[in-house]
Amino acid sequence: MISKNYFCGVETLSARKKLKGEHLTYKLQLISKVAISAHENIFLRETGLTSRELRVLRLIDDNDGITFVELCKMTAFDRTLTSRIVQKLIKLGLVLRKNDKIDARKFSLHTTSEGKNTRKIGRHLSNDLELILTDKLTSQEKETLDSLLDRMGAWVVSDEYLKTLSDY
Repeated sequence: MISKNYFCGVETLSARKKLKGEHLTYKLQLISKVAISAHENIFLRETGLTSRELRVLRLIDDNDGITFVELCKMTAFDRTLTSRIVQKLIKLGLVLRKNDKIDARKFSLHTTSEGKNTRKIGRHLSNDLELILTDKLTSQEKETLDSLLDRMGAWVVSDEYLKTLSDY
């Protein structure tokens, strides 16, 4: 059983019960923080990796031969964090690093068979935990939420959004 007291944010949610009237960015941040924190112990127990580490493993597996620079862009983590995660995955034997034959400063990343197995376990856990997270939503509400988040995600990375903000 997961204790409500081991991560920040639960007290805020518990005390308020509703987030009505709060700004959208705050709601999204708080819900994300609480859900990720609650799931983290399960990921660690079942795979030995955090959700961030599993995300990096998934990206490497989905993009065989990805470079470190490309990986940093895809994760949106800073270089130091990404480097620490990659080093851990290599040390655990989940990822291989192959140096570029022409430029020794460049290298590509590849998952091992053990990495692929760990990624598969992580994927199943993520799917199960997402079902639990969205259990109180109808199928239609889940589809609507997914569609709205996709649209908002595309909007916040668009040039038009950035221009609107710069004109503000």
